[in-house]
Amino acid sequence: MSIIFSTTSPQTGTRAQASHALGSVISGEAVTPLRTNAILCGITRSVVLGLCRELGIAVREKALSVEEAEQAEELMIVGAIVEVTPVLRILNGSFRAAGPGPVARSLQAAFRERVRPA
Repeated sequence: MSIIFSTTSPQTGTRAQASHALGSVISGEAVTPLRTNAILCGITRSVVLGLCRELGIAVREKALSVEEAEQAEELMIVGAIVEVTPVLRILNGSFRAAGPGPVARSLQAAFRERVRPA
């Protein structure tokens, strides 16, 4: 599953869109979309999958249904612009998190350390 953000500038009427992969954590396992033409299999995704392995986080590639996303322990979007960003709620309110979960926090920290070394 990928998500598309769309916004229109009220000042100029310019429309901008961006697409990012939606990842989830289900039963402690990171679930990411299958490699298909529907998602970008880019550098950020590859780095995050490698970090999962390094951190001992099990990874499964599979199609993620809306129902599974709603039931997930954690949701996050992954992409070059957003890096690893936790999703705290879905607009229809079917998924709500009090804050970033432990997997998202671990991946955010590891990703930042990897791409922005001191």
